[in-house]
Amino acid sequence: MAWKVSRTSILVLIFVSGCAVGVKHDYKLATLDIQAETVESIAVATLDHRGYVLDARKNDSFVGLSRGGFGNPFDIVTLSGNPLADDISYSIAASLDTSSVRTMVIKIEPSQSVSNAFAKLQAEGAQRSILLTLREWKSDSYFNVGFHYDFDISILDAQGNLLLEKQFTADEDIGVMGPFDTGGGENVTVRFRSLMAELFQDPEVMKHL
Repeated sequence: MAWKVSRTSILVLIFVSGCAVGVKHDYKLATLDIQAETVESIAVATLDHRGYVLDARKNDSFVGLSRGGFGNPFDIVTLSGNPLADDISYSIAASLDTSSVRTMVIKIEPSQSVSNAFAKLQAEGAQRSILLTLREWKSDSYFNVGFHYDFDISILDAQGNLLLEKQFTADEDIGVMGPFDTGGGENVTVRFRSLMAELFQDPEVMKHL
């Protein structure tokens, strides 16, 4: 049986495909609900160990996929153009600054090992150091928005002793994409904020900050 495709359907597919191209998500300016009042200074870093970044299949600014009318994927990148790792670190640091905690962002190249990242953080002399190590972090938007993450948080004291290492991982459906949204950006921003709130309100994390 031959398929009949209306002109309206074709126009919708073209529109959806067009909206899927050139999408950018804002991680750097996201306002996060993070509080830490037990220390005076914290160094923050994020290490991007996503496999497709390490082998250069994706740029370090890659944050997800936006699918066109036929499900064909287009890359989403950070709005800032910076590496995702840096934007996450800056958002965390800016939020901690509002808690009267002096924060510093340390940039770590993806090629660095976790132990090298620890050493670089310790060298800053902060009372606490926070390292997020990303193994997966991307959204995938079509009609619904998926969000996939797998990362560790590590907390060190001023001497470089590892106080806490904890893994957070999930494949989530974070809702239907809004009719005027592009690439599920609104869904992703909301989930990023709530995920960071959950992370820093975790009893084990709070205990060491």
